[in-house]
Amino acid sequence: MRRICDRIYIIDLGGEGHGTRREENVFAIQTPVAIFIGYRKQKSSMDTPAIIRYIRIKGTREEKLQKLETIYSSERLKWQPISNGWQDSFKPKIKNEFTLWPQITDLFPWQNNGVQCKRTWVIGPSEEVLVARWQALLASSNRSYAMRESGDRTIDLPQNDLLFPDVKLPAIKTLKNESHQSIIRYSHRSFDRQYLLADNRLISRPRPNLWQTHNENQIYFATLFSYPLEDGPAITVCPNIPDLDYFRGSAGAKVVMPLYRNVEATDPNILPGLYVAGFLMLRSRHYTEGRRKSDLPCRLSSSRQHRHD
Repeated sequence: MRRICDRIYIIDLGGEGHGTRREENVFAIQTPVAIFIGYRKQKSSMDTPAIIRYIRIKGTREEKLQKLETIYSSERLKWQPISNGWQDSFKPKIKNEFTLWPQITDLFPWQNNGVQCKRTWVIGPSEEVLVARWQALLASSNRSYAMRESGDRTIDLPQNDLLFPDVKLPAIKTLKNESHQSIIRYSHRSFDRQYLLADNRLISRPRPNLWQTHNENQIYFATLFSYPLEDGPAITVCPNIPDLDYFRGSAGAKVVMPLYRNVEATDPNILPGLYVAGFLMLRSRHYTEGRRKSDLPCRLSSSRQHRHD
């Protein structure tokens, strides 16, 4: 829009119906709304970003509508200028210490969805429960119904093994008394670790990238990007492959940030140079304060850096 327009006017009416900062919406919806007006002259340069002006109208639904009815000219509004960077936000930058902090998505460049099974029976509280469920599936006279088929996972479809991608698993309808695939610990929800029947024929969205980079040293960070955070933790951590809705039970979408990008745990998913900067800062503090007790974190940092290399 910055490229194809000369000027853009944004009237932000808010109306967030979720999270902790809720307000009335001008429509009967819970998604914030705004009026976006953009225009372009006949002769204009697409190499020059548009000039953007922004205003936020707050209040009740009636107060917002009344304010809109009084607008007859753009000159009657107290517009706020917006940064004209090509990738900058369409909202004004808030000038405080918090906005100077880096975003977590900048620190962990790779974000991924968690696993989405689309059937709950492959997740259970123990290995014994999952073994019994697998045996019940093979013993069923209607495996399609027992499996709870979906469009991408049916008893007719063979799949590659999750842990050994070169191995082809036969279609479930052809099985007789075959043994189940691996059963692993699974981060189902924050602080709720379950077991998962790790069978690609039964998991609709297995997220192969997570399986290909999983190892005993892997750690997964999870948070929420789609809604404002409410009371409770802002981020949770787990060592096992996480569910799509691991963080809070719903609204999961690319909220998982693995610590490592490879199965050998030698390529950290961290902004290049960040770890070195943190180590130098820690070492500087050690020498400045002259505390021998800080030897331990310095040694730990040094050993981790060596392992990353």
